[in-house]
Amino acid sequence: MEKKSFYTHPTKKVVIIFVILWVVSTLLLVLAITDGFQESLFKKNNLIINSILFGSTFTTVSLIRNYIKNKKTD
Repeated sequence: MEKKSFYTHPTKKVVIIFVILWVVSTLLLVLAITDGFQESLFKKNNLIINSILFGSTFTTVSLIRNYIKNKKTD
């Protein structure tokens, strides 16, 4: 029997909350890194921050994909 968690079987409420948190946190992180969009985000010294942004984007997309997949099977 598969364990149901908020990640493997998300509800619409969970998806909305995570997407809002992702947008706000990504925007604030990009604003902080680029000094208000004055510098480029793709500098060599921003590699770790860019990987964090990529990881959070991948996780959010996976959460949305799990929601759509579970919505179709229900």
